[in-house]
Amino acid sequence: MKNIIIVLLSVFTFTFSFAQEKVANFGENSETYATNRSNGVYVFHLNSSEYTEKFIAEKANYYTNHFNVTTSVEGDLIKVQVTLKGISQENKNIVTRLFVSLDVKEIKYKGESFETREFLSKYI
Repeated sequence: MKNIIIVLLSVFTFTFSFAQEKVANFGENSETYATNRSNGVYVFHLNSSEYTEKFIAEKANYYTNHFNVTTSVEGDLIKVQVTLKGISQENKNIVTRLFVSLDVKEIKYKGESFETREFLSKYI
């Protein structure tokens, strides 16, 4: 019995220590970022092995009063375009809820990783 408990505990520890957090990548092109930011358009890329377009659309449907989300598959990534309905701080803050509902823990931009809230407050 003792050996079974030790094996189960080891399996759980191994599983959780190597579990990958879900990550979004933000576009690398700073020229389009400046233009898109002034228009309230933001593009992220998510791994298609972790998400489907349908799943993202279901989560985004809760926020249609604040922004529109369009998706398209690009190889092994899903391009997620968030277009704000009016450039207000409230709409920008609600983008955070989308990422929470998608269980995204960090966003990568220009080689750096940011916690979701930190990135959104700094770049959105």
